[in-house]
Amino acid sequence: MLYLFGPTHGTRSQQHAFGNFLKERRVNYRHIYEYENLIDLKIKEGDTFLCGIPVDCYERNIETIKFLKSTNARVFFLLDHWHNSYKNFYDLDTNQLILPDKIFCIDNFMKKNLQSGGIKSENIIVSGHPDLENTFNKKITYQECENTKLIHNIRGDLFTLYLDPVPQSRKIEIGYCDTEVVDLVCRAFYNFKKEHTLLIKCHPRTEINDIEDTVSRFGKDKILISNNLKNISNNQILNISEKIVGMTTIMLAHALVLEKPTKSIQINPTELGKKRSNYLLDKIKIQSLEEVCEHFQSKNFKKSIVDTCIFRESCSKIYYAMDI
Repeated sequence: MLYLFGPTHGTRSQQHAFGNFLKERRVNYRHIYEYENLIDLKIKEGDTFLCGIPVDCYERNIETIKFLKSTNARVFFLLDHWHNSYKNFYDLDTNQLILPDKIFCIDNFMKKNLQSGGIKSENIIVSGHPDLENTFNKKITYQECENTKLIHNIRGDLFTLYLDPVPQSRKIEIGYCDTEVVDLVCRAFYNFKKEHTLLIKCHPRTEINDIEDTVSRFGKDKILISNNLKNISNNQILNISEKIVGMTTIMLAHALVLEKPTKSIQINPTELGKKRSNYLLDKIKIQSLEEVCEHFQSKNFKKSIVDTCIFRESCSKIYYAMDI
């Protein structure tokens, strides 16, 4: 049996893209979303697991590999974001690497990062990123963008803010929180006098009441919250957005794939907060009101696309490497 284990929403988008590939080939598989469900499985020797990585919980990653290896399962990892590194596979208790059978990574930059921590080349396969590949291949036309905006009553240009699930209770731990970012972006948006629309795209685990309370201080005339929008996909939102800001979500990489003017807001991050970022987001990092205002008002955009990623046949590479 083939199991796709996605412990976060970012990893699940990868797994679902690969799952669609498997459906086309009529391969049986099953999605697993929680570690507790994983350890309750009746695993048979030779069962295959394609796993994703929790964003900032290295210990759980080690537990997952150790558990699956103890069942004689075949274990593979598909990395979904550039903040993944060899540290995700390093057991601090034993000072040893705990590795799956193979690691599928996004590009050669990530491969070198993994190798710098002692992971051998034969353990790593540069596969690309199935979900980024979907975004790259599913750009929508100008007319489709205009029709989508009309259907959802979006006036002028759309500026979109993508949130991470970092509530006020995690501010000390991370250095900043989602409501702080929302407040900053709303203030910058209202300094921008033109007739445009701001969309706040919440993460599935966002505490929506906190976001609504923050937005209510600015009025709702030109600000939309994604939970109130129906029948619009992430891909449509990305394509119709004129400018994009966010925290450290993988959606910023999707925006860069589409060559959208994009910035990552990280306000005085702690060491743990920095782990949520990566070399790509560090290049587009901002944290002040002035920087957000400048981003919204700037007419010039120096292209900063994700040019190291492979946008062809990532699912095929993964499928054949696992020898399902």
